[in-house]
Amino acid sequence: MRLMSVLSLMVVSIIVLTSQFPTAFAGVECSESDPDCDNWFTNDNCPTIYNPGQEDSNGDGIGDACDGAYFVQKVLAEVKDLIESGSFDIESGEAKSLLSKLQNAVTQLQHDNVKGAIAQLDNFIMQVEKYINSGQISSADGQALIDVVQGIIDMLRSL
Repeated sequence: MRLMSVLSLMVVSIIVLTSQFPTAFAGVECSESDPDCDNWFTNDNCPTIYNPGQEDSNGDGIGDACDGAYFVQKVLAEVKDLIESGSFDIESGEAKSLLSKLQNAVTQLQHDNVKGAIAQLDNFIMQVEKYINSGQISSADGQALIDVVQGIIDMLRSL
């Protein structure tokens, strides 16, 4: 249940951060110098996605709203916790394989290789599906992971 709550919050964060919700309100006009309508005309750390607070949790200069690595690191930390707590019935090698896909996605994003990161995240999803089918991860937990990672993939594709 804890996994579902944490991951649900992450999905909501991804949706809110990647949506252009100011443009949904009548009378709001964006400009060429502020295409995301967040009132940051220069030095916007995420110029295509509304993020008026300019949050940058990992200090890499890319706003959290545009930083796929930030979200993947959150999933990575959560999966590590779940493995360590015994929530998943997977062997040590399987755990390392699952975690390495997420870590490799972070590395790819840190090197601006979005396609490589998406490939790693797709591989992560396929591995989680395998564990769901074999009963090593519950369907609810596995689907929650898949939904969050698919949300990250969708965000990366929209950037």
